[in-house]
Amino acid sequence: MELISNIPYGEGEERDAWGSIEYPFTLSYTLPDGEAISIVIENEGQSEDEYHKMFSLCGHDVAFRVDEVSVPAAEVVSRLDLLNEEFDVFGEL
Repeated sequence: MELISNIPYGEGEERDAWGSIEYPFTLSYTLPDGEAISIVIENEGQSEDEYHKMFSLCGHDVAFRVDEVSVPAAEVVSRLDLLNEEFDVFGEL
């Protein structure tokens, strides 16, 4: 496992060289007192807040990792007959 904070940036490379960020993801690191932190990041605003908090608590040399969160696909089931029975939206089907 390679920690993201240990991956060097080459001359002229930018931090987004690994591609776009996809939410949600898990940010994990260890506080100076040894407490392990792992938090699911849902959006850019939360991401900025949590990275700021991590660097404030642990310094900029903190080792951390970012992991993709697997989200199951939603299955949409449409039953117009049941909808109509409950709400009478379509009249007689």
